[in-house]
Amino acid sequence: MARFAVTISMPHSEYATGESIPLTATVKNLSDAVAAVPASSAPSPFVYQIKSLEARNPSLVLSESRQLEMTSPGTPQTPAYVALFSLGPNQSSARREDLRYLAARPIPPGRYEVTAQFSWKGDAAESAPLPFRILAPKFAGISSAGSTEAATRV
Repeated sequence: MARFAVTISMPHSEYATGESIPLTATVKNLSDAVAAVPASSAPSPFVYQIKSLEARNPSLVLSESRQLEMTSPGTPQTPAYVALFSLGPNQSSARREDLRYLAARPIPPGRYEVTAQFSWKGDAAESAPLPFRILAPKFAGISSAGSTEAATRV
């Protein structure tokens, strides 16, 4: 029997290119015993798989440790110390993360599915896929400013 279950949710199903993409990942202890999991203040134990539903866009793998490695080369993938939280039987712990923050660059417009993978001390669980869409930017047009007053000669 699986020891953990993972669910994910997003407040919207559509986001503008470059917009914050908040996601809440929840891990639930399915066992009859207390489980120690990373606290919300600790580095995230989740890895997000973003699968493109359109051939023109790449699929992505995002996580807090990958994001730190991209912005600060040489950052260790696993910290030496991780603050733990005791999760009782049938209890859940939620973490809110921003997929836009975890991505190295804006996610291209298109249709996607995201899953969250939780892996901790040999136990692993994966959420069901959640669809979302990134909208193409809409340009309002070009505007210019000018003065209607005539220039005076000196």
